[in-house]
Amino acid sequence: MKVGAFKNGDPLGPALQYMAIKKCKQYEFSGLEKKLANYLMMQGTDIIKTMP
Repeated sequence: MKVGAFKNGDPLGPALQYMAIKKCKQYEFSGLEKKLANYLMMQGTDIIKTMP
């Protein structure tokens, strides 16, 4: 799983994270699902902060 890949320059990082969250929901890993969703939201906030 590529958590944090977007910050390392991988443009598919967020898409892969959404897929990971979907799998967590499918297999009822609610704790991991919540952590991944929070991390994805933090990435979005970081991206918005860097926009001119």
